[in-house]
Amino acid sequence: MKILRIRAHEFGKLNGEFDLAPGMTVIHGDNEAGKSTWLQAIFAALCGRRRGRGANTLEEREFERQYEPWSGKPWRATVKLQLDDGRRIEIQQRDLKAKESVAHDADTGRQIGDELIYRGSIDGSRFLGLNRQVMPSTLVIGQGDIQRLRQTKGDEASALKKELQRAAASAGGAATAVEAIRLLKSYARDQIGTERRNSTKPLQRAVERLSQANTELDAGRNRQLERDRLENTLAAAREEAASTATLVRSCERALAERELRCLDARLKNIEKLATQFRDGKPPEAPGEGPDAAIERELRTALLAYRIRPEEPAELRGPGADEMARELSELPKAAVGDREIAPEVAAAARGWREAREARAVRERLGPGDAPEATLTKAAELIARRALTVLELPPLGSSVDLERRVQELLNEQKALMAQLEANSGFGKWPWIGAPAGGLLGVLGVLDLLPRLVGAGGWLLAIVCFALMYRAQRRTSRPRPYEQADRGAALADARAELRDLKRQHEARRRQIEAATRELAELGIETDPDAVRAALEARERRNAWDRERETWERWMASARTDEAIAEKTLRDALTGRGFEDAQAGVDDLFHRYEQACRRSAELAAGTDRREALAARLEARRQAERAAATQRQNREAAEERFRTALTAAGFPGDATDDPELWADDWLSDRERRTGQRQRDWDRLQHLLDGRDRQSLQDERAETAGRIAAIAGAESEAAAALQALTSTELERKLATTRKEAGRAGREVSRFEGQLAADADLPALAELEEELAAAEHEVKLLRRAGEIVDIATTHLEAAQEEVHRMLAPDLRQGLAERLNLVTDGRYSAVRIDPEEGLEVQLEVEDGEYRSASELSHGTIDQVYLLLRIGLAEALGDKRESAPLFLDDATVHIDTDRTMRFLELLLVLSKERQIVALSQEEEVRAWAERRLPEDPRHRLIELGPDGLPLQARTDSEPAAADADEPAPDPERQHSLL
Repeated sequence: MKILRIRAHEFGKLNGEFDLAPGMTVIHGDNEAGKSTWLQAIFAALCGRRRGRGANTLEEREFERQYEPWSGKPWRATVKLQLDDGRRIEIQQRDLKAKESVAHDADTGRQIGDELIYRGSIDGSRFLGLNRQVMPSTLVIGQGDIQRLRQTKGDEASALKKELQRAAASAGGAATAVEAIRLLKSYARDQIGTERRNSTKPLQRAVERLSQANTELDAGRNRQLERDRLENTLAAAREEAASTATLVRSCERALAERELRCLDARLKNIEKLATQFRDGKPPEAPGEGPDAAIERELRTALLAYRIRPEEPAELRGPGADEMARELSELPKAAVGDREIAPEVAAAARGWREAREARAVRERLGPGDAPEATLTKAAELIARRALTVLELPPLGSSVDLERRVQELLNEQKALMAQLEANSGFGKWPWIGAPAGGLLGVLGVLDLLPRLVGAGGWLLAIVCFALMYRAQRRTSRPRPYEQADRGAALADARAELRDLKRQHEARRRQIEAATRELAELGIETDPDAVRAALEARERRNAWDRERETWERWMASARTDEAIAEKTLRDALTGRGFEDAQAGVDDLFHRYEQACRRSAELAAGTDRREALAARLEARRQAERAAATQRQNREAAEERFRTALTAAGFPGDATDDPELWADDWLSDRERRTGQRQRDWDRLQHLLDGRDRQSLQDERAETAGRIAAIAGAESEAAAALQALTSTELERKLATTRKEAGRAGREVSRFEGQLAADADLPALAELEEELAAAEHEVKLLRRAGEIVDIATTHLEAAQEEVHRMLAPDLRQGLAERLNLVTDGRYSAVRIDPEEGLEVQLEVEDGEYRSASELSHGTIDQVYLLLRIGLAEALGDKRESAPLFLDDATVHIDTDRTMRFLELLLVLSKERQIVALSQEEEVRAWAERRLPEDPRHRLIELGPDGLPLQARTDSEPAAADADEPAPDPERQHSLL
C-alpha cells in the first residue's frame, strides 16, 4: 500500500494538501512548522477515530484539544492510496468530531466502507492486517518513542526490551492473546479486586461487609447487657450530683462570710487615713513645696563647703618678674640640626647599599652566546620528526588476510547449511494461542462449551505440530554461528587497523623527511639529536641573559629609589639643590650639623631658665584660683544657712545643724507619702461608697444562700481562705463532672432505645459470606485462564524472535559501519536484545550508548513492521524526527538504509534537521520515485527544491487529471 495524496481540511492550523512519492518522501520544516500535525492528519485520514458507546478516552480528548480546527470550521481529512494490486482507494473523514467517514474505489466509485469497519468507523489500516490501535506501535516511529527510551535509561535497564514488548504485543499472532489477557486482568482488577485493606474493589468490599456483619451482630448482643448496666450507673450518678451541689453551696457561704469580714476591716482603715487628706490631694513630691528651693540650695552649698580647697601654701624663691629680667639678658639659641637626623642617616645608608649592589651585578654577566643551527620555531618540527624516525616497525598483514579469507569461506558454508533447514510454517504458532483463547472463553461460559472443547483440541494439535517441527529441524548450534561471526568480524577489524597503521606510518615518514630537508638536516636520528642539543644550549644561554637583564633593571630601579629618598630627606631638613649631586648635598648637611652643635654649647642655660619661668607663672596662677574657690564656697554656705533659719548668734556647728535640718524634712515628707500610698492601696482605684455598696451586696448574698447548714459547714470554718477557695474550685469541678455523667448516661440510654433485631443481623452475615465465596471462586478461575494465555503469548514471542534477529543483523552492520553485526533476541526473557561488542561478549543493548539504543530501536520497529503486517500488502513506514538524537555519521547511514527499504515499501520521514534536508537534496533527485517536501511557517509546502515533478503511484502511470483528482477531495 502506498499513500498518494493527503489533504487536511482545517486540521489544527493546517488547510492544504500535498502528494507523497511511492518510494521515499522527506518532509522538512523548522520547529512549529506542522510536521507532527501532518503526520497526525495522515493517521486520522487513514484510520479515522473510534466510534462507539462510552465517553472518549483521555488520549482521544487530548487529540481533539490539539488538532481541532483553529478557525472553528468542520474538522475533515482525506487520503488517497493505492494498493499493491493496483486498486486506488479514497477515504474521506467528513467530520472527525462526529466521527463520520466514507471509503470508495477511486476508479469505479464503488463503496467499500463495510470492508474496513473497525470499532464503529472506517479504518484503512485493515488493508495491512492492522487497526488504528496497532498501527502507531508498528508503522509510526515518533520522536516521543526515542525520548521515552532516553528518560528510562539509567532508571530501568530494560527500557528497550519493554518498548519492544509493547510494540510486538500490539499486533500479529499475539494480538488476540494480549487482548484477552488484558481483558481478564481488567475484569479481575475491576470486578473482583484483591483482599487489601486500601482496595475499593468488590472482593475487598465483600470481605469488609462480612467483617462488618460479624461486628454488628456481636455489638447487638452486647448492647442488651450494656443497657442494664447504664440504668444502675445513672442512679448512682444522680445521688453523687445532689451531694456535690450541697457541698458547693456550703463553700460559697463560708467564703462570702470571710469576704464580708475583710471588707469591714478595710473600710475602718480607710476612714482613719482619710482624716489626713481631707482635700483628697496627694502630698507634695520630694523637691516640691514652699521650702523645696531652700532645701536644694542648702544641700548643694553644704556639699561645696565640705569639698572646698585648702588654703594654698606660700611660694618660695625668686618671683616671675625677677626671672623674666634675668632671661632677657641671655643670648639667643642656635638654629638648625646639631646632629644628623635619623631619617637622613637611614636614607644615606640605603643609597650607598643600592649603589654597591648595582656595581656588583654589572660585573656578573652571562658571557658569550653559543652557536645553534636551529631556530626556536624549527625546534618543534625537529622534535616531531625525531619522534617519527624512532617509532618501532609494524608487522606484516599477509597472515591476517589469509585468516580473513578462511573465516569468510566457513561463514559461507554455514549460511548454505542454514538455508537448507526449514520448518512447517507459522500456522501452528498462530493456531495454538487462538485455540487456547477459545478454550478459556468456553470455560468462562462466554462461548458454547462445544466451541471451547474444539479450541482446546486445536491448541493441542498445534502444539504437537510445533514440537514435531522442532524435532525434525536440524539447525546449527547458535553459539557456533555466533563464534564464527565474531571471529570473522575481529579478523576483519584487525586487518583494517593494521593497513591503516601502515599507511599512516608511511605518510608520517615522508612528512618528517620533507621537513628535515627544509631545515637542512640529514634524515638521521643522531644528526637531529645533535641539532636539538645545540638548540638547548642556546636556549639556556638566552634564559640566563634574560634573568641577568631583569636583575640589572631591578638594581638600577632600587638605586634611583634610594637616591630620591635621600634627596627628599635632605629637602625636609632645608637642603634642596636640583643641580647638585646627592653626595654634595649630604656633605653640606653634615657640615651644617657640626656648626649648629658648636653654637648650641653656649645657649643651653637660656632654655633651662625659660622652663623655670613658665613653671613659676603656672604655680602663681593656680594658688590664686584655689584661694578664690575656697572663699566662694564659704560665702554660699553662710547664705544658705541664713535662708534655712540658722540663728546668727548660735553656738552650734553649722554643718551638724544643716544635716539635722535636712534629715528632719526628709523624714516628715517620707511618712506623709507612705500614708498616702497605703490609702491608695486600700481604695485600689475605687471610692468609699463603692466599697460600702460591695459590703451590702456581700451581706445580701450570704442571706440568699439557704440550706447550707450541713455537717460539713462547721468543718469549712477551720480552713484558711486559700484552702477554702481551692476546696470550692474542686467541688465545683466534681459537681460539673457529676452533672455531665448524668447527662451522658441519659443520652446513652436514649440512643439504645432503637436496638436492632438480631434476626436481621444474622441474615446479613449469611449473605456476606455467600458473596465472598463467589468472588474468591471467580478470582481463581480468572487466574487459571490468565496463566494459560500468558504461556501462549510467550510462544508467540519465540516465533517472532528469529525473524526480528535476522532483520536486525542484516541492517545493523550497515548502520553501525560494521561495529555491531551479531545479534541475539531471547524470547524467554521477554524479547531482550543483546549485541556482540568488540571483545566478543554479548551485552544488553540497554547498557550501550544512547545513539546505539536509538539505532537498535529504529531497526527493531522496522523489523516488527515487516513481521507483524500482512505479507500480501506492503505497509508504509512513517518516521517523525526519529534521528534527532543520533550523531551525523549514524544518521547518514540510517537514511541510506531507509532509501534501500523504499524499494520494498513507502517511506515517509519528517525531520527538522538541516543535515537530513541536505542529504535529501543530494540523494532523492536521482530517482523520480523519491521526493523532498519543505514546509513553510504556516505548515504548507514550499516550492520544491528539486527539478523533478511529483512522483505518481507508479512510474508507468500517467499523471492524474487535476479536476478528477480534486473532485473526490
